[in-house]
Amino acid sequence: MFHVRQITPDDLPEAHRLTVNLYYYHSGLRYESLLTEAEFVDLFELGYLNGLVLTYAETQEHGTAKKAKPIGCMIYHSTVSNVRGKGIYLDQFIILEEFRRRGLGQTMMTRLCQICQENRDKFIQLIFRKGLPVEKLYTRLGFENCTMLPPRLHELQVIGKTELKKMIDKGATLEDTRLDSLVKLIIPFGASENCKSRTWTALNDANPECHCCQQNKLCHLRAQNIILAEKKLERSDVSKMCTFVEKTIVCSWGGPLVTFSDFVGDKSLLSPGVLCSRLRCWSTMHPNLGGAVWEVPCEVNNKDKQNACPLICSLKQLNVIDGTIHEGWNNCYLDEAGIRRMSELSIPENTTLFDKISFD
Repeated sequence: MFHVRQITPDDLPEAHRLTVNLYYYHSGLRYESLLTEAEFVDLFELGYLNGLVLTYAETQEHGTAKKAKPIGCMIYHSTVSNVRGKGIYLDQFIILEEFRRRGLGQTMMTRLCQICQENRDKFIQLIFRKGLPVEKLYTRLGFENCTMLPPRLHELQVIGKTELKKMIDKGATLEDTRLDSLVKLIIPFGASENCKSRTWTALNDANPECHCCQQNKLCHLRAQNIILAEKKLERSDVSKMCTFVEKTIVCSWGGPLVTFSDFVGDKSLLSPGVLCSRLRCWSTMHPNLGGAVWEVPCEVNNKDKQNACPLICSLKQLNVIDGTIHEGWNNCYLDEAGIRRMSELSIPENTTLFDKISFD
């Protein structure tokens, strides 16, 4: 008999083991280090991560069941997008190989979609490596691959505290005239009630939302919209603007990462110095930051062929790896209609879905 239920503290050691095994399954990854079991548990206890666990209890000859053992898990957390709204980021999805191809992956996704509906989430986002068998599953479940289709999102990444520091240090050596010519406006998600009181500030001014985390402690940082503009806004005919979202995601392998996404406007404003300025701010707010990810749209318009993606050019100057090209990372979404469809699917007779359990 199979059961899908909310993860509990007793499940975390086995969930950590499954996560580590999945890391090694993705051969060739170059992460600096893996989280210890204690660090992994902290992510759940502090509310960073949630999870579902898939268990199997073998039925004995006299009809009673043996103790259920974990054979898979989903690890996820809340996320936001200017384009899609509030949703879920699915960080890990693991089922032991001997239990695959039985419809259990679909069953777990059905339960996750039900949770989405309970929480009024509008989408599920996940990242997978192209060429693995799971790609067919996600396609069959209705996920849209936004790396293969417009806007053709690429995952550019700096993973590990050492690599993050190298990038920031390299940015400090580059001359960048943009730093003095831009201003920024920061609007945190959920802060619409006091947006009128927010003002434009110099790019390198301290973030008004900045509350430094204690050393070696995790903390929650609210996602925020960033609007960059040239200082002379009154010259609207020539002024340039760019907006994007900054938020934390949590990698079960590497801990909290800052993600930059939903880029709109003139991306030529995002010079190497500007990118490093934002990273320095986040590193100050979050000393335990484990890396950074940029979700960069690479769709090329005919009018923009000569300057197809200035953001990628800036990131390459900082030696940031294009994870989509070098490691095959693809960015997928299941939209609200797909969530509704999945949540209504019937569950196999040998599988039980349990209601959510509070994480105490």
